Amino acid sequence: MSQQRNKIFAFGGFRLDADERVLIRAGEPIPLSPKLFQTLRMLVERHGHVISKLEIMDAVWPDLFVEESNLTQNIYILRRVLGADKTVKHFIENVPRLGYRFVAPVRVVDDGEIIATRNDETENDTSPLQQTVLDRGDNGHAVSAALPPVPEDRKSIANGRRTVLSSPWFSVAAIAVLFAALAFVGFRYFYPSNEETAFTPIENVNFQKLTFTGDLTFPVIAPDGNSFAFVRGGRIVVQDIASGAEMPLSIEGKSAIGILQFSPDSNSIYYRNRVGFDLAGSVFQVSRFGGIPKLVAENVWSGFGFAPDGKRMAFGRVRPNEGESVLIVKNLETGAEKKLAALNSPNSFLDNGYPAWSPDGEKIVVVVFKDAPRLNVFFFVDAETGAVEEIKTPQLWQLEQAAWLPVGQDLIISARERGKSFQLWRLSYPGGGLRKVTNDLNIYRGVSLSVDGQKLLARQFTLYSHLWTGGRDDLENLRQRTFGNLSRDGVGGMDWTPNGDIVYVTQITGDNDLWIYHQADDSRRQLTKNVGEINHRPTVSADGRYIYFNSNRSGAYHVWRMDASGTNQTQITFGEKEIELHPQISPDGAWLYYIQKTPAASVIWRKSLTNTQTEALTEAGKLAPDSFLSLSKDGKFLAFHNAVEKANEEDTKRIYQIGVVSTDNSAAPKFVNIAATRLAVRWASDGAALDYIENYPGGARIWRQAINLD
Repeated sequence: MSQQRNKIFAFGGFRLDADERVLIRAGEPIPLSPKLFQTLRMLVERHGHVISKLEIMDAVWPDLFVEESNLTQNIYILRRVLGADKTVKHFIENVPRLGYRFVAPVRVVDDGEIIATRNDETENDTSPLQQTVLDRGDNGHAVSAALPPVPEDRKSIANGRRTVLSSPWFSVAAIAVLFAALAFVGFRYFYPSNEETAFTPIENVNFQKLTFTGDLTFPVIAPDGNSFAFVRGGRIVVQDIASGAEMPLSIEGKSAIGILQFSPDSNSIYYRNRVGFDLAGSVFQVSRFGGIPKLVAENVWSGFGFAPDGKRMAFGRVRPNEGESVLIVKNLETGAEKKLAALNSPNSFLDNGYPAWSPDGEKIVVVVFKDAPRLNVFFFVDAETGAVEEIKTPQLWQLEQAAWLPVGQDLIISARERGKSFQLWRLSYPGGGLRKVTNDLNIYRGVSLSVDGQKLLARQFTLYSHLWTGGRDDLENLRQRTFGNLSRDGVGGMDWTPNGDIVYVTQITGDNDLWIYHQADDSRRQLTKNVGEINHRPTVSADGRYIYFNSNRSGAYHVWRMDASGTNQTQITFGEKEIELHPQISPDGAWLYYIQKTPAASVIWRKSLTNTQTEALTEAGKLAPDSFLSLSKDGKFLAFHNAVEKANEEDTKRIYQIGVVSTDNSAAPKFVNIAATRLAVRWASDGAALDYIENYPGGARIWRQAINLD
C-alpha cells in the first residue's frame, strides 16, 4: 500500500481525491471540468451542512459575475454523474431558499485504505451496473444508469468590437455541451420462436449504460456482440461488454481517427482518417489489437459499411466540381470500384452515417438528403444493379442511421419527428411501417447491431448551446445571454445589429427559426414562426433596416429578406434548379452576395438590390465555393471554402483551402491554407486577416492569419 496520505473522501461507490483533483469510481477516473470538480469538492468537504448558493458561486467563480443558472447547471450535471445511492435519492440535496447540501455519508481515508477498499469492492461489487451485467443472462435486459458529465462551455468570438459566443462560424464543438454514453439492449423478444414479426413492448426493452466519461465518439458494436469500439482522445478503444475492460489500441503512424467499423468476422477494425465529413479521407484497416494499419480506400467522404462476406465495402463520395454525390462499392479482393448510384446537388447521400448491407448482401440502405424540398428518405439500393427503391417516412423529419435485423426484412433506425429528439424506431421493409422502440427525452444516435440481432449499441447524448457576450479584448469576463437545454442557440448562424442586439438561430421550438436578443432589456423575441423547417444564416444590413437569411419555406433554399422587426418577409432569389446559400450584404446595401449551387457547379454570385443586374464572381468548374461566405468589413473581398476533392493533412487537423476574391473582379483569386479541427472562418475587423477556430481537449482557441491582398 502507498504511504502517501492524500486528502481523499469516500462516498457511495466513489472516491474524491482533493489533492489530485480526480473523482474515481470502481478504479476508473471520471473526467470533470475544474468548475465541476471545485463545486463537488466544496459540497463533499462540508457534507451534511447547507452551503448557500452565493457562497458556492463566490468560491467557484471568484471576482467574476455569473448567473445563478451556472451553478444550477453544475448541480444538475453532478447529480447525473453521481446517479443515485441505496440510501439517498440524490447525493446533492436542494434546500429551498437556502442552498445545497451533500447528504450521502462521507468518510475521509488515506491512499492505502482506498487501495484495499477498491480490491474488496471490485471482488464483491453489487452496484447496479455490475449486478446488471452479471444478471443479464440470455434475455439481454439491463437497467439504465446516470448520464456522464458535460465539459465546460468553450470560448468563441465574433468579429467587431463586441464578442458573442456560440457562433456557428467558430465550430459547433466549441459551443456544444456533449453527453456521450452507450446503451446496450437485448432484442431476443424481437424474434419470436416462430419468426413472426411481433414487436417487443417498449417497456420490455431496457438499456444498460456501458461508459461514463462523456468523451467518446463513433461507437460501434462488434458483429459477434462481445465488445464495442469507440474513439477517445484521438485513440481507438475496444471495450469488452461483459467485464467492462478497456483496451486502447496502439496504431503505428496514425493521424486522425474518425468513423469506425468492425470487419464482419470481428477480427479487424476499419477507420477513416478524418473526423469531419466536409473533406475526403482514407479508410485504413488494423487488427482489433492494434499494430500497422493497411490502406483500404481513398477519397472517402462518408461512413462506410461491409457486405456480410467482408469482400465488399460501400461508402459515399462527393464530386464538388461536378455537383454530384455518388455511392461507391469497392471490391476488397481486386481493388476495383463501382459507382452504384448517383445524386445531383443539392441531393446527397448521408455523410456522417454508414451504408448498411442487408443480411443476404443483396441490398444497401442509405439515408438521402433532399433539399428541394428538405426531406430525408431511405434509398434501398440493389448491390449488383444499382436499382434504387425509395422508402419515405412522412412521420419522421430527420433520419440518421439504419441497421438490419437478421430475421425478416425489418430495420432498427435512429430518427426524429419534427420538434422532437432522435429516438430508436423499427422500420418495416418494404412496407415502410414504423413503430417506436424508445420514447423518452433522451437522444439516441449512431445505432449498430450485433449480427444475431441480440444486442444493439447506441450513443446517448445531449447537445445544446447558448449565447455569451464579452469585450473583444477581454474574454475572461463573459455573460451568458440565453438559457435552456436542446435549444442549440447560434448553431445555424448569428449576426450583430448596429445597436448591439443579436439576431440568431435556435431550435427551441423544434424548427430552425430566427430570434433576436435585445441587450437593453435582456429579452428575446421570435422573428420567424411556422414558415419552413429551416430559417438560418442571418446577416444584418449595415443600416440595421433589414435581415437577410436562408429559408426553405418555398421548397428549396433561397435568400429571403425581412424588416428588422421581423415583418415583410420577402423572397429575394428565385432559382428554379438552383439553391442560393450564405447571403452577405455590401456595406452600402446595394449588393447581395451568395453561393449558388446547381447539379453541375457551385458559383459565387452578386445581385443588385437597386436594379435587375446579376453577375457571377467565380467561374463554374474552376472553383468550388462551399461551407461559408464571408464579406470583409470594407466590402472589397469575399472569403469562402474552396471544396477541393483531395485535401492535405497535418496531424489530426484538416488543411482547408480558403479562397479570396475581390467583389469587383479586379484581381485573380487568392488562396491560403488553414489547418483547423473544424471549418469556421470569418474576416477580422481590419479586413487584413482571417479569424478561425481550433478545438482542443481543454477548450477552443481563436487564431488569426494575415492575408496578403496586394
